[in-house]
Amino acid sequence: TSVDQYGARVDVVVIFANTGQTYNNEPFFDGLLKVIDEWTGRSSTMIQFLYIKQSSDDFRLNGNVLERRNLFIANVKNGVWPPMKIEIDTDVQKFSFDESDWYYDVQQE
Repeated sequence: TSVDQYGARVDVVVIFANTGQTYNNEPFFDGLLKVIDEWTGRSSTMIQFLYIKQSSDDFRLNGNVLERRNLFIANVKNGVWPPMKIEIDTDVQKFSFDESDWYYDVQQE
């Protein structure tokens, strides 16, 4: 879906990134920051942006990225089972991350 098309009804934009460790992401972020500023200026609510990328390190969530209070980067450790479970509650603008055995709990239900 498109934020341009649905504008006021969008609460969160999730970006799944898959780039190599040596890839230069700067041009992407330059454009993204312009879009964030534009969309944030047009919306009556603060649209949250969650950029999810793989990492060889443990899970980490960074907020206020590049001086944008609505841009978050989640580093998700690759090669881990089960995969990271991410829940987004747009009513309270909250992200929840679960690296535990949630998958096995679901299978037993």
